[in-house]
Amino acid sequence: MTGPISPRLQKTGLAVAGAVLILAALAELAIHRHGYLGFDEIFAFHGWFGLIAGGVAVVGARALALALGRPEATEADDD
Repeated sequence: MTGPISPRLQKTGLAVAGAVLILAALAELAIHRHGYLGFDEIFAFHGWFGLIAGGVAVVGARALALALGRPEATEADDD
């Protein structure tokens, strides 16, 4: 498959991913977690931690790209 993903397939994929995430969060109500530090016993901690860690990774990658990237003026001179 070389073309872009169809909007219908994107919506279906997001719906399936959302359903899996909701079911995983609800399943956490049925089990008792034994956390090591206390705060890791918070409801859906692992989901929130993953979301925040992913956001930090994106922001950090953007900051690193801005810090190490070449200025746009030098890219225009290469042509």
